[in-house]
Amino acid sequence: MLRTNDPNSTETAFFASLFAACTTAHCSEMRLPDIEWLNDLRRRLGEYQLRGARPELRKVQAIGLAQAKSIGIIMSGTDDSHFKAVRDLVEQLKGKGQRSVRAIGYVRHPQLADSLSASSFIEFFSNADVDLQFRPTDPKVALFVKEPFDVLIDLQMNHSMPLLHVAVTSSARFKVGRRQEGYEEFYDLMIEAEPTADINFFIKQVLHYLHALDKKPDNE
Repeated sequence: MLRTNDPNSTETAFFASLFAACTTAHCSEMRLPDIEWLNDLRRRLGEYQLRGARPELRKVQAIGLAQAKSIGIIMSGTDDSHFKAVRDLVEQLKGKGQRSVRAIGYVRHPQLADSLSASSFIEFFSNADVDLQFRPTDPKVALFVKEPFDVLIDLQMNHSMPLLHVAVTSSARFKVGRRQEGYEEFYDLMIEAEPTADINFFIKQVLHYLHALDKKPDNE
């Protein structure tokens, strides 16, 4: 993980030059092989770029669940238990049509993304829809990012770079995610949970803290 913010460091200079070269080379049109060492380099380049990718005009406001009229959900993985948990959460949050709820997810393989998107309530994108820095290039992701959700809930138990880009660049007013060292600046509320924690447990924690915000006397 890239941690340095020193503009004079060798590592920072290397990534800055690589990023500049990538921009010149129109990296969004490149398709690279799925090789682990190359993916690791791409993740580090993506994280370097991510530090300056936050929306400048986003107005942060602590919004409780009762006040939220629109909610965005981010998820990763194809485990059946995750699908069921997210489906139940979407239905719970929608209530009786009182809220707008959208969910987006990421998988590595394009065919799987197409199949899942066609058969589920979640919009998926894949490695075919990201550039050299793992930044999403899919139009539906761009629409999701631009939507000014009252609350964005990131349900990733292990952060993936494509979905981290979605979370960081989202225009949501209040962003909630699992606490992970080095990512504190990307979320407005981070909740402690082990990467191996059950998704249902994490969802309960998220809802607990969002309900708690409703009870704060100064939450306007």
